[in-house]
Amino acid sequence: MTRAARLPLSAAALLLTATACVPAPQVQPVEVWEGYAQVLLTRQQYRLTFTVNGGTHDLRGTLENLSSRDRFLVAGTALPAGDGREVSMIVTAQDGVRLNASILGFGFTNLSLKANAVLSARQTGRTMAGKLNVNGLGYPITLTRVQ
Repeated sequence: MTRAARLPLSAAALLLTATACVPAPQVQPVEVWEGYAQVLLTRQQYRLTFTVNGGTHDLRGTLENLSSRDRFLVAGTALPAGDGREVSMIVTAQDGVRLNASILGFGFTNLSLKANAVLSARQTGRTMAGKLNVNGLGYPITLTRVQ
């Protein structure tokens, strides 16, 4: 075999070596959870949809109040813990109706009518149970994985 014939094989080997070192992208499956929380005196139905980065345990997604049709962004962590995981997320109101009001020069400007919240729960198997904290008050929430 001549040197010219060996060159393409060397280049092919180098290319295979270089591509073998590139990490494969991680697939982040979408998780969908549905359930209820007793907020004040009414039972509210929720759908939580998110993905978790397996390397960093970062969680991103949405929480939808199916009873009122309000939708919120969620960001947090899902950390392994024993036979399940501890899930903690900040629930942020998306753009929506804002309050602009004043009386005698005192008032509010661009105040969201939807409150932000914190959801913390323990997930074991297909069940997630915890608290939805809104304005300093904690409401029990139970969700079941549907996807």
